[in-house]
Amino acid sequence: QIEWNFRLQKTIDMVTLQTDLDMVSDKWPDQFLQEPKVVKDRDDNNVIVITGYPPHHNYDVQGVLVVVRKHDPAAVVI
Repeated sequence: QIEWNFRLQKTIDMVTLQTDLDMVSDKWPDQFLQEPKVVKDRDDNNVIVITGYPPHHNYDVQGVLVVVRKHDPAAVVI
């Protein structure tokens, strides 16, 4: 399992994000993205945590970031 953290600059619709992640997961056979969750960092910023379960740990974090940035263009990987 791999966990990615993305710092958000705004509140996003998690249902729509999940739909987009599901569409991306469908393009990566045998790989799975868990439902994203939002947590707060020490500075009280929203951080979205996405967990992937790839068979060979070869998820492309940039590909996931593209999906997140559809919802928050200022999101960054942390």
